[in-house]
Amino acid sequence: MLPDFPALKAKFNERVIHPRMLAVEVSRMGPFAASPHMIIHEGGSDAINEVVHEDGTVDHSSLAKAEVKVEQDLRELEKATPAALFDKLDKIAGEMGSKMLARNMEKLHSILEAADRGVDMRGKPLTADAVLDVWRGMLISFDDRGEPRMPTVIAHPDTAKRLMELLEKAKNDEGFNRRYLELIEQKRMEWRAREASRILVG
Repeated sequence: MLPDFPALKAKFNERVIHPRMLAVEVSRMGPFAASPHMIIHEGGSDAINEVVHEDGTVDHSSLAKAEVKVEQDLRELEKATPAALFDKLDKIAGEMGSKMLARNMEKLHSILEAADRGVDMRGKPLTADAVLDVWRGMLISFDDRGEPRMPTVIAHPDTAKRLMELLEKAKNDEGFNRRYLELIEQKRMEWRAREASRILVG
């Protein structure tokens, strides 16, 4: 019988396996990769997600389970190289990240639909002004130089390509640029009001 080294295995998992799998998992989460992360330990009552809306209302929901099924032939495992093992771990972590992305997209869609925060083109082609309408319904913050932190756009590849073409063309449209600057100024005033309110409350 071969000796076991539980402490060494735990340290290897903590310093090598877990960081690698987490990095791959997060890389598959698209725009949600930049979201704040926290560790929730198992046990006790069911953990609850809490979303606080700008009007003060609060939504509660139980955490959703994401899992990946793994099958491994022990005879193959005996012959596996370190590279093959890491490839398998990367595949597992990647699949987990993709499932979390899909779940988050479903949740985001349901929240936006319930709040009626979408812009329905009703079958019409996408336009640059429709993009302005989308931004008009969003909270936009500004950096220390007063530059807007524009929201991340999530779209189908074909839609994203069309969107980039529209915005590139709109750079030479004086009317669009005027409406864009008016929108940004409106958002800057809204942001200043929010910041002033936050400072007074704090």
